[in-house]
Amino acid sequence: MRILVFLLPLLGAVPLQAAHPDFRLLDNAGRPVTSTARPHDFVQSCGSCHDVEYISTHSSHTPGLGGGPGEAASSDWLYTEGDPVPDCFACHLDQADLPQRIRRLSEGDAEHAGMATLAASELVDPEALAWNTDAFGPDGAWPVDRLPLQAGSRSSCGTCHGLAEAGGGDALLQDAVPADWAWQGQFYSAQRLSDSPLNLADKTGRHDPWDVHARALLECTACHHGIDNPMQRRLDADLSPPHLLYEPRRQGFGDWLEQPSHRLASVGDAGEAQDMRSCRDCHDPFLPHEWLPYRESHFERLDCRACHIPEMPAGALAELRLAQGKVVESSWRGAGGPPSDSRLLQRGAKPLLLEKTDHMGKARYVPVNLVLLVEDARRELRIVELQHGIQDGSRALRDCGSCHHPEAASFRMPVALSADGEAPPFRDPQDVYTEPTLLPVAGQGLVAQSARGNHGYMPGQKSAMLDVTGLVLLMATLVAVCSHGFLRWRAGSRREGES
Repeated sequence: MRILVFLLPLLGAVPLQAAHPDFRLLDNAGRPVTSTARPHDFVQSCGSCHDVEYISTHSSHTPGLGGGPGEAASSDWLYTEGDPVPDCFACHLDQADLPQRIRRLSEGDAEHAGMATLAASELVDPEALAWNTDAFGPDGAWPVDRLPLQAGSRSSCGTCHGLAEAGGGDALLQDAVPADWAWQGQFYSAQRLSDSPLNLADKTGRHDPWDVHARALLECTACHHGIDNPMQRRLDADLSPPHLLYEPRRQGFGDWLEQPSHRLASVGDAGEAQDMRSCRDCHDPFLPHEWLPYRESHFERLDCRACHIPEMPAGALAELRLAQGKVVESSWRGAGGPPSDSRLLQRGAKPLLLEKTDHMGKARYVPVNLVLLVEDARRELRIVELQHGIQDGSRALRDCGSCHHPEAASFRMPVALSADGEAPPFRDPQDVYTEPTLLPVAGQGLVAQSARGNHGYMPGQKSAMLDVTGLVLLMATLVAVCSHGFLRWRAGSRREGES
């Protein structure tokens, strides 16, 4: 019966919050927290249905594990000092209070960090950080009707990653390392740029969203799902017969919920795709690009994002200086400061197209941002690959000159110099990018120039050998045509004379 209840959301019969059965919050001794007033323990509270120890060693959010199996499991992985790893409620409860939890962690109170996550709910008194026993159901049951548990949503991901909404003035904390959106200059949001509270240039005419996939109501889990989710798993080419296109035999959803891997589909540490679908798994690139000449050549050399992420509209980090983990100084690309400062106009910036070799050995150009990171004695140019901010065909790059020009802006990006005036080294631990060349340019300072080689025609490019070869072929063709015509005329004249 329990398995049937878990299957109903997939069939669309009941909303997700109605799927979770009743349960009680238990402390580390397995006693109800409503009786002991102690903090709850996830192994005890969730472990009767979910293998929390398995989840803790198979999670993308477990520090030190890299998203894979690792050290011995315990609930301590939820409260890692200095690294605010979200607990179960951080992702699976809409009213999670992550700022309160992070504050408790920073104060060294890891024991009550889990309770702090519930501070915004009716279950916890936020002032005393004590359980409000009257808010629980009979026998201390969790009130699933008033506090429904959910699958990971865009808002829960955005609480930490900062990509989900173009939010208010506290989007960038002055003493904390900026969230993901600051490195990429993008938000994963359906909001139109014209409705954004940010001071964007020409925003009144910008009716396009921050990301077209968000406008299409795709949650983060549409791409970053659990890698063993039975509804998302694909055929393993090495284990399946070559004629098989679809495998209907799948793990039962109830069995999966007992040991659901929390390793999310993404790009691995070695550049290997970990079951994350590519653009071409959902889109046929040939149908909407009938206008594009040499389509095969473009698709061979360009990642879809190269054209469909045409800009970083909110600006992005260009330089970040840290001391003991705190921001000392920052500069922004396409802006005079962080977008959270409404007094500053955000003109935006163009990403740099950089060649990247994927796990299949295929090299394509992808959009990136370059950030000079200085932390104590360490300095490096960090390559930040852009993933969000996808635009439809009306906003994508369509001008040939964006790429096919000797000084195309898509292949050039100004970068900051180190304090000693030297060019900093690039950070590419995966060794998948073709590093750009750093060149001093008058009026622009140091500019990163992507290597383009002979990957396309560039106006103004000249080759003496090609010019001579073309002229010889043209003259030879003219001689052959004239000779052929002369011989045909001569043969015709002879036949007329003989007749």
